[in-house]
Amino acid sequence: MQFRSVIVTLQMQKIISIEDAVKKIDRNANIFIHGSAMTPIPMLDEMAKQYQSLEKLNLFSITVGQDCAILHDPFRSHFYMNSLFVSPAVRENINTGFGDYIPVFLSEIPILFRNGIIPLNVAIVQVSPPDKHGFCTLGTSVDVAKQAVLSAKMTIAMINSKVPRSHGEGIFHVNSFDVLVESNQAIIEIPQASKFNPIADKIGEYVSNLIE
Repeated sequence: MQFRSVIVTLQMQKIISIEDAVKKIDRNANIFIHGSAMTPIPMLDEMAKQYQSLEKLNLFSITVGQDCAILHDPFRSHFYMNSLFVSPAVRENINTGFGDYIPVFLSEIPILFRNGIIPLNVAIVQVSPPDKHGFCTLGTSVDVAKQAVLSAKMTIAMINSKVPRSHGEGIFHVNSFDVLVESNQAIIEIPQASKFNPIADKIGEYVSNLIE
């Protein structure tokens, strides 16, 4: 990959396989999972493969971007999903007792991490390739992920060549992460056009008439 030379120079010893990264996670850990388009699906898939050695993990995420193996039998009894916003992928788990919804304002979630109200043992995030100075970004979902990285005892960053570089406060040097893995899997996309229908169009028409 084009960013390989940068990482080799900076922290080559941190780059391990996704399989070995999951092995570093302790049982009963509280884990933050990067959400929305940045959901680290390869990490979650590997956690499903190692589920028997991971019992029982408490996962925290604002939105899981797509359906994945850990949300289904026989894996879901090993991964309790604490959802800070209920996305379609986790709705069934929450309704059937394999997860819960934590009602909270988005702006208050970082406070829960920072003050240890939700103590995080691990934060798993997906990041863009580092620039020539070794700085990565949190891609399309900075939201609460920045504070999760700052608060967790261990951070695992999945460097993905498909993650776009974003500006703002979600910038971290590769030295900031305890463990680095690599991926080139396409990030999650939501086909918005598939949600349109005559009823939604009519609602949009009514709403537009109310806006100056």
